[in-house]
Amino acid sequence: MPETVSYNQVDKIVEVRSSGHLTILKLTTSKEEVERLFSENEVNGIFIDVRDARSMPTSFSLVDSVEATFQSTISQETKFALLMTQTEGEVVREMRLVEIAGRHRGMPFRLFDDEEKARQWLLDSQ
Repeated sequence: MPETVSYNQVDKIVEVRSSGHLTILKLTTSKEEVERLFSENEVNGIFIDVRDARSMPTSFSLVDSVEATFQSTISQETKFALLMTQTEGEVVREMRLVEIAGRHRGMPFRLFDDEEKARQWLLDSQ
């Protein structure tokens, strides 16, 4: 099943849900839909749910993809929340690198294992 991209009108959050193998091609396709939603709506943040993803691109490919999204129509202040089920292991270490690299590049990007905390962080004032 491919990624799904939707707009939550109540919270004004773009939601991206991934399953199966998460590839750069999927990220690029999702990026185009995210950009479209940003151009048509007021958006408080981007919620990315990878709990059902079986594989992920490398950490720096993810950072590059998120950074490319920032360089498009999306504001530099837009927060990205990445939701994962794992709390330890190699994948989480990789995603922590994404979080740190994003922060150093000026991108508000955080890793979560709790959906409500991720949503609350997106909705909190900047």
